Parts: sequence; structure tokens; C-alpha cells
Amino acid sequence: MVDRDGYGRYSFTEPLDRAALQARLDFPPTLLFTKDTVRDPRNFVGITHYLDPGPPLTLNV
Repeated sequence: MVDRDGYGRYSFTEPLDRAALQARLDFPPTLLFTKDTVRDPRNFVGITHYLDPGPPLTLNV
């Protein structure tokens, strides 16, 4: 998927295993980690665990 600024977005259905990633890769100090995301805001790169939002909600008026 490409966002409005033209940057690619990559999502994974499996949870990110931070310890396993850090054991295999040498991460630069610019990376930021959250519970389900690895981001490098300086280089506009992010890896996110995508959670399916489920079916759309309906509005009853």
C-alpha cells in the first residue's frame, strides 16, 4: 500500500518479535519501538503488525 505522501506501507499479520529481530539485525539508533511497531521516522520507514478491524459498524438513526 502507498500512503498519500507516496511512501510504501508494509503490514504483517503476525506479531513482531522484537527480541528475534534485534538478535538477527543491527538496528540504527534512529529506530523507535512500540508494542506492535518498529519505526524509523528519520527515514520514513515503518513496520507494523496489522490488526484486522473487523466488519464495518453500521449507524442506526
